[in-house]
Amino acid sequence: MIAVKVMSRIGKQTDTKLPIASLFEYPTIASLSKLLDKTAHFKYRSLIPIKQTGSKLPIYLVHGDP
Repeated sequence: MIAVKVMSRIGKQTDTKLPIASLFEYPTIASLSKLLDKTAHFKYRSLIPIKQTGSKLPIYLVHGDP
């Protein structure tokens, strides 16, 4: 639960959404800071357009996590 709170606060402060797993992959403040520097310009998006033009209806694929 603490990890969720930490990542939520980091997300609010930096306007960057990182997965909670990154807290365990980068356990020190220095390593997490370097990760934030790399991803500061990157924004996660839920939908990734493959072809943005056309007249047919779009198709959405959702991965089922086992």
